[in-house]
Amino acid sequence: MTSHTKPFALLGLMAILLVTGCQTFNAGNEDNSFIMLAPVAPPALIDEPKPVLQDLRAQIWRPGYWTYTNGTFNWVSGTVIDRPSPTAVWASDRWVWHEFGWGFEAGHWQ
Repeated sequence: MTSHTKPFALLGLMAILLVTGCQTFNAGNEDNSFIMLAPVAPPALIDEPKPVLQDLRAQIWRPGYWTYTNGTFNWVSGTVIDRPSPTAVWASDRWVWHEFGWGFEAGHWQ
């Protein structure tokens, strides 16, 4: 498979998975994040109480997010996570519309 046909093969695989009723597709990439696909938009985010952090250079609040499994959205509560370095910036988990449906982009450090 050439580098020019790989994107088309991946799109074809995603289309087949959606048509056959498989609601979740996991694909690893270089930063070990994954993508979940959903045919409908996720519910609104839940506003959760955030704890007071003792050291903002060492920890951050990772907001909660929706996952999608077997046709159902499930809420994952927010949590405090340790920063890998004092200047690391967290890109939050999010759902993004693509032409094949809603895709989940896992949170990651930048």
